[in-house]
Amino acid sequence: MTCRDKTMRQSHARLAPELRAWLNRVIYPRLTHQQVFGALPGFTDRHGDFYADCPGCHQKGTFYGLRGRHVGECKSCGRVIGWFAFIRHQMLTENDAIAYIAGLAYVPTGPDGHLIDEPIPPKSAGDPL
Repeated sequence: MTCRDKTMRQSHARLAPELRAWLNRVIYPRLTHQQVFGALPGFTDRHGDFYADCPGCHQKGTFYGLRGRHVGECKSCGRVIGWFAFIRHQMLTENDAIAYIAGLAYVPTGPDGHLIDEPIPPKSAGDPL
């Protein structure tokens, strides 16, 4: 498989404006490259930046991301993959991807998958289960 493969291109679909705004405002500030790309072969964190093997062309150590950005880019094939697109590519539906990325950021989604702007409050020792 190459980065130009049809399957990889499908993960780069346009996001609805309200989903993009929610990701930028609520989700992305609470995540790190480690949480999203950490399972990639060769993943190495370097003070918030990372290097890994490219999930598209599979070149070793060519996929990288800089702290403060929610994308990774391959130095070999030039493919740029955003956090949500990477997760969406691994899930069956967009709603599954929304629920997964929200869970990584400890932000609930509504029962029907609607977006919620508040993080899950931490439990205190006295809270009932």
